[in-house]
Amino acid sequence: MTLHTRLVLAGGLALATILPLHDASAHELAVPGRSPANPLAILSVPDATSAWEKLSQTPLRSALDDFFTSSPAASDPAFSSWNEQIKAAGEGLGFSLLPDDLFLHTISGFDLYAINPGGIPSIVGVFAFHDGTAPGKILDQLKREARNAGGTSGGYTADTVQERDSNGRKILELPAFSLYFSSSANILIISSDRSALDSAAADQGRVTFSADFFDRFNAGLEGAPADIWFFGEPLSMLPLALRGWLNPELFAPDPEIQRSSIARIAIVEDSILMTTFMPHQDMEISQQRLARAAPASSTLPNLGSFHQPGVFHFASNYFDGLAALDTILENLTSVPGVTVDKVEVKNQISGSTTLLGFDLQNDLLANLGPKAALLVTEIGTDPGRPVWSQAKGALLMGVRDEILFEEVLGIFEESSSAPATATREAVSFIKEAESEHGDYKYFDVNILAELDLVPSYKMTSEGDFLVTTNRSIMEAILAVRAGEKTSLLDLNDYKATLGKLDDTRNILYHLDTPKLLEIFRATMDIRDKTEEDARLTNAVIDLFKVLSGYTVSTKYTADGRQIQYLLKM
Repeated sequence: MTLHTRLVLAGGLALATILPLHDASAHELAVPGRSPANPLAILSVPDATSAWEKLSQTPLRSALDDFFTSSPAASDPAFSSWNEQIKAAGEGLGFSLLPDDLFLHTISGFDLYAINPGGIPSIVGVFAFHDGTAPGKILDQLKREARNAGGTSGGYTADTVQERDSNGRKILELPAFSLYFSSSANILIISSDRSALDSAAADQGRVTFSADFFDRFNAGLEGAPADIWFFGEPLSMLPLALRGWLNPELFAPDPEIQRSSIARIAIVEDSILMTTFMPHQDMEISQQRLARAAPASSTLPNLGSFHQPGVFHFASNYFDGLAALDTILENLTSVPGVTVDKVEVKNQISGSTTLLGFDLQNDLLANLGPKAALLVTEIGTDPGRPVWSQAKGALLMGVRDEILFEEVLGIFEESSSAPATATREAVSFIKEAESEHGDYKYFDVNILAELDLVPSYKMTSEGDFLVTTNRSIMEAILAVRAGEKTSLLDLNDYKATLGKLDDTRNILYHLDTPKLLEIFRATMDIRDKTEEDARLTNAVIDLFKVLSGYTVSTKYTADGRQIQYLLKM
């Protein structure tokens, strides 16, 4: 078992923890007492055996296998001999380290966490084994192989490897590789820093669950399924991770906002479901204002106007046009290097009344809501045209004051006419169309028609404003509303996806992952890439195509905001 093999093994054990695994019981780490009280972040997988079984039953497992056989790494001699090296290592240890055997029979659970000793972010992996002798055997084997390597391992000799006992622990140091190991009973700890390794031996892990941030966030996650726990302060790690690369001051967390978070991740049949919660007091001011004004969550029936899932669709029952403007301006003022005077921007908007003939802020923006829905049916892949000009879809907006909105619409229609000249009468660019399911209006503009865009719009009988990029989409939506076409909410695949989420929500959006990846593949010019780069690009795209959809739902409660992320395979 070469030193290179073990370094890869150590990295593999750590990387394995990023995969969605199984069954974290409430308030219990995989290895209690082996994590600091206030880590930057913890990912905990208490039951690796159940986890691997569950993961192996999903399409993701076979997709990963295909990726490793089709990507350029598969032809690398070091990669191709991976199984042989792992098998040889297992023979020397007396137990198998192949992934199936490792997670099903060898490791019972593990934690991966980050801490910040001396201002340097360090990663620690803590692995619990079924066999209490296994961690010690691994360290002994590593020590023997490192000594046998002598001066052949990148110029580092056996003198750089030290072993010493401290409080019953067996310690192995490989400082040249920033790797440190310890074993005690059935626990193996791997760290990138010696002080972080020592901190993992302190019996303070249970304190994590009594931390204020844990209690505050966990209150909003009761009842959410969990296969793994994640909790900590990930955003506080960003300035540390970027040190030496970018100016960390640009990414310093706002001291007035608590950045802690907790997530529960579960595998539900062929889907990965992550649930997070943020209390009101941890939100930005604009988010707090919107959240407290949000109506009761619902099933968002406004999606029922749409016929097909498309590439992307969105729905909300608490959209506020004026609040959206405030949120955009507030977010812009917090971007480093961007100067935005909110008062001046609003003055300019108010000053547009003379030009437009109506008050853009109060007559239009403030009149939009509380519901909204958006459908993108397709996106073209012509590299010679901007992406925005190739997108087709529909937008449905709720209107609070229908009479006021129709007045604004009338002013807009009047201004869309080309004035009369000495040789012709005034020309209106807006035409009326008759449809089997209702009349509507559309723009007859040559420059748009050349881009295959014929914007169409209509006020619905429910008082909603409906806009589509093409007449065919408008007529399909009108057919759905008349009951002659199936609604998006009635499609089996879509119903199955929603069935894995909470019954009610305030916001929902869905991305069709394979369609987006095909657009990405078509718009990427891989002809100028090397053959290896092109193979890698295609292998990565094919790997992610196993995800048939990405859905996010958000609901607001009396305590805060809960978000669910669903990756459907």
